[in-house]
Amino acid sequence: MRFITKRDSPIEFERWKEQDNPKSWSEFPTNKIDPTRAEEGTCYYSRAELRAHLLIEQESLCGYCESKVINKPFESKLEHILPQENNDYDSLRFNYNNIIVVCSGGEVFGKKGAQLHCDSAKKDQEIAITPLVNTCEEEIKFTLNGNIYSNTAEGENTIEILNLSLAKLNILRQNAINSIIYNDIDNSIFIDKEEAIFLYNAIESKELILPFVSSIRNALQRIM
Repeated sequence: MRFITKRDSPIEFERWKEQDNPKSWSEFPTNKIDPTRAEEGTCYYSRAELRAHLLIEQESLCGYCESKVINKPFESKLEHILPQENNDYDSLRFNYNNIIVVCSGGEVFGKKGAQLHCDSAKKDQEIAITPLVNTCEEEIKFTLNGNIYSNTAEGENTIEILNLSLAKLNILRQNAINSIIYNDIDNSIFIDKEEAIFLYNAIESKELILPFVSSIRNALQRIM
């Protein structure tokens, strides 16, 4: 899990909230308004626009599994870290600092599949370790073959709730790791230490952004 540094909330989002004073998520328009229908002096904002802003903030990676996501219906969605279904968090429903963008989580065109993960598995549960906690990268760890684990009960509980140990995700992480740390097609010869350090530093400085980047970073640490 990769730490997300939240930027300022979009000005247009804040203006729309102040103007419309929305109470329920259903009041948040799905798509950007057609300019020919816009009324002068009225502020408009949509979920699609907020997703676009968050994708830039998160460098097009899911906030939970770190798969690559794009701003298309059913391929990415807005997620409330503290669940909006919980009445205790009503005041955070439209709070930018409680919203991230995530992948479809195994859903196909909005329909639940058999192997759900991320927000689709989490539903209205709370998690102790979130990508907004700056220790998340130390709490959630990975092996060279892409398996995910934690040394703390909170971390293990978070992995379980988000179903991040799903076999499909393990395979995707392993493939991502193998494409970086090995020098041969048989995946038997590691890159040298100098190259591992160079790649690790590029990831740390965010010059190199890759899907499943946390698992790749952990793998590079093991061979440095």
